[in-house]
Amino acid sequence: MATQQIVLTTTPQQITDGTKSAYVQVITGDAPNYACVTSQPNTSTDPSVKILRNDLSISYGFPIWMWVTNGNTTIVVLTSE
Repeated sequence: MATQQIVLTTTPQQITDGTKSAYVQVITGDAPNYACVTSQPNTSTDPSVKILRNDLSISYGFPIWMWVTNGNTTIVVLTSE
Protein backbone atom coordinates (compact mmCIF):
# COMPACT_ATOMS: atom_id res chain seq x y z
CA MET A 1 0.00 0.00 0.00
CA ALA A 2 1.14 3.51 -0.81
CA THR A 3 0.95 6.06 2.02
CA GLN A 4 0.55 9.80 1.62
CA GLN A 5 0.16 12.55 4.21
CA ILE A 6 -1.95 15.52 3.06
CA VAL A 7 -2.73 18.84 4.74
CA LEU A 8 -6.27 19.86 3.83
CA THR A 9 -7.25 23.53 3.53
CA THR A 10 -10.41 25.29 2.35
CA THR A 11 -9.46 24.50 -1.27
CA PRO A 12 -10.71 21.03 -2.32
CA GLN A 13 -7.96 18.49 -3.02
CA GLN A 14 -8.43 15.26 -4.93
CA ILE A 15 -7.75 12.33 -2.61
CA THR A 16 -8.57 9.50 -5.02
CA ASP A 17 -9.29 9.46 -8.74
CA GLY A 18 -11.40 6.31 -8.55
CA THR A 19 -8.81 3.93 -10.02
CA LYS A 20 -7.86 2.44 -6.62
CA SER A 21 -9.49 1.80 -3.27
CA ALA A 22 -8.24 3.88 -0.33
CA TYR A 23 -8.43 4.38 3.41
CA VAL A 24 -8.32 7.92 4.89
CA GLN A 25 -7.61 8.72 8.53
CA VAL A 26 -7.73 12.16 10.14
CA ILE A 27 -4.56 12.79 12.18
CA THR A 28 -5.04 16.37 13.38
CA GLY A 29 -7.66 19.07 12.93
CA ASP A 30 -11.39 19.16 12.25
CA ALA A 31 -13.35 16.55 10.35
CA PRO A 32 -13.11 17.31 6.62
CA ASN A 33 -15.89 17.59 4.06
CA TYR A 34 -15.81 15.31 1.05
CA ALA A 35 -17.58 14.96 -2.28
CA CYS A 36 -17.65 12.17 -4.86
CA VAL A 37 -17.21 14.07 -8.14
CA THR A 38 -14.91 13.85 -11.15
CA SER A 39 -13.76 17.49 -11.09
CA GLN A 40 -13.03 20.02 -8.35
CA PRO A 41 -16.28 20.73 -6.49
CA ASN A 42 -17.69 24.17 -5.81
CA THR A 43 -17.78 24.19 -2.00
CA SER A 44 -20.67 26.67 -1.99
CA THR A 45 -23.09 24.83 -4.27
CA ASP A 46 -22.08 21.18 -4.72
CA PRO A 47 -23.43 18.65 -2.21
CA SER A 48 -20.87 17.32 0.27
CA VAL A 49 -20.65 15.21 3.41
CA LYS A 50 -18.60 15.67 6.58
CA ILE A 51 -16.62 12.71 7.95
CA LEU A 52 -18.42 11.76 11.17
CA ARG A 53 -15.60 9.80 12.74
CA ASN A 54 -11.91 10.05 12.09
CA ASP A 55 -11.69 7.74 9.09
CA LEU A 56 -13.22 6.83 5.74
CA SER A 57 -12.90 3.76 3.51
CA ILE A 58 -13.24 4.43 -0.21
CA SER A 59 -13.97 1.71 -2.75
CA TYR A 60 -12.59 1.47 -6.27
CA GLY A 61 -14.58 3.66 -8.68
CA PHE A 62 -15.19 6.64 -6.40
CA PRO A 63 -13.24 9.86 -7.09
CA ILE A 64 -13.10 11.75 -3.78
CA TRP A 65 -12.25 15.40 -3.09
CA MET A 66 -11.73 16.70 0.48
CA TRP A 67 -11.48 20.10 2.18
CA VAL A 68 -12.14 21.79 5.52
CA THR A 69 -14.36 24.78 6.26
CA ASN A 70 -11.65 26.56 8.28
CA GLY A 71 -8.10 25.98 9.45
CA ASN A 72 -6.04 22.97 8.38
CA THR A 73 -6.51 19.24 8.86
CA THR A 74 -3.85 16.60 8.35
CA ILE A 75 -4.90 13.25 6.91
CA VAL A 76 -3.10 10.06 5.96
CA VAL A 77 -4.24 8.24 2.82
CA LEU A 78 -3.45 4.56 2.20
CA THR A 79 -4.12 3.41 -1.36
CA SER A 80 -4.10 -0.07 -2.83
CA GLU A 81 -1.43 -0.88 -5.37
